[in-house]
Amino acid sequence: MSLAPTPSSPIAPQGTPAWWYVRWSRMAAVSATLFFLAGTHYPKLTIGVPGDGPDKLLHLTAFVVLTVLFRISGLASTIPRAIGLMTLLAIFDETTQELPGLNRSFDPVDLVADVLGILLAAAWMKALGPPSPRDWIAVCRYERMTAGLRLLLSRFMNWCHVAIAAAFGVLVGGTMLAVIGRNPVVGPVTMFVVGAIVGAFAAMIAAVEAGRRQMEQRLERDRRCLLCLDSIPADEARCACGGRPAMPRSHGPTDAGRRGDPPAGGRREAPSVGIPRGLVDRLTSRYPVLLPTLTIVVMVSILGVILDLLHVFTSFQIGGPGRGVVKWFGDLPVADAMAFDAAILGLIAAGTVGVLRRWSNRRLADSQSRCPACGYDLRHLAPRTADSICPECGAPVAPAIAAERMSGDHGGAC
Repeated sequence: MSLAPTPSSPIAPQGTPAWWYVRWSRMAAVSATLFFLAGTHYPKLTIGVPGDGPDKLLHLTAFVVLTVLFRISGLASTIPRAIGLMTLLAIFDETTQELPGLNRSFDPVDLVADVLGILLAAAWMKALGPPSPRDWIAVCRYERMTAGLRLLLSRFMNWCHVAIAAAFGVLVGGTMLAVIGRNPVVGPVTMFVVGAIVGAFAAMIAAVEAGRRQMEQRLERDRRCLLCLDSIPADEARCACGGRPAMPRSHGPTDAGRRGDPPAGGRREAPSVGIPRGLVDRLTSRYPVLLPTLTIVVMVSILGVILDLLHVFTSFQIGGPGRGVVKWFGDLPVADAMAFDAAILGLIAAGTVGVLRRWSNRRLADSQSRCPACGYDLRHLAPRTADSICPECGAPVAPAIAAERMSGDHGGAC
């Protein structure tokens, strides 16, 4: 299951929350596209003053948002199709600005910023996309997380709440950075736009993450289907659409089980499929935004110094075959160079998050595929009931959901 519908996804029945999610997300994607085209084709529209124009930052951010909206709404069924569709939109946007009466012109640097925004969004969607089917615990978590997000965004008022949070972030972030971050190098307009972009994304992520957690609790409380998000009667095992309900998550082994001592009844609890053991895995499972945030902070701190050295390096006379590209980059206005710096940092951070996420998922799946008592490798077994025991020490092991995940059934009750 994915956040965005694909050609192989079952069609949600009309009127279900999944059906409304698709409708509202597509309306948001189309509305954002029309708003963007209206802004880029408004006659004689200029933002900022010469030397302090954040035009490229706005182009980069706009295509990040548009690419994500087109992908999650299903208007682009795959990430490569989203890249192709958004690239065509960027070319159309720039070429139509040559129309008489608009007093605008084709700018190849704007097109480069658009493409970088598309690639940046694609990289992050890939990094935060569905995990490998072999990492069955991560697949289970991803299904619950995406179901919670789709349930959250199936209501129009929740879209309004996210938009209000973004507007609040623009106001607070833009004002704070424009006032506190005043400096003789970057103009106040660019600083306001940078603060507004950062504030908007931070506020939207906070609002969506808080809402997603509430919706995951509602999935369990209302026994909702993970596919169509509709409630399933208590006397039925599956939904009419074929999906299965979200079941309450386990809370992990007892303290006695962690120490390796048998509990009072002489039987050991089955290992949890929801709570990992390692500190890194526990933090990334309970706070999924923490890993990307920390990674971005670290990468920006390190690579920001490298890019500053690059800007200093381009101020000197150099020779060689790369002199033209380096000189072009060094001659860019500060606001334009900030857009390219942000794209480079974002791409590297997305790759780092993707690698760490795959490592964490694989490590968690391997740890949960072993007996909690003796560490015996259980991956060659196929337990079918919650009473399965370890052939080495006789302790109870993984419940039935583990067997379903390891056998490739991804429509299960997570």
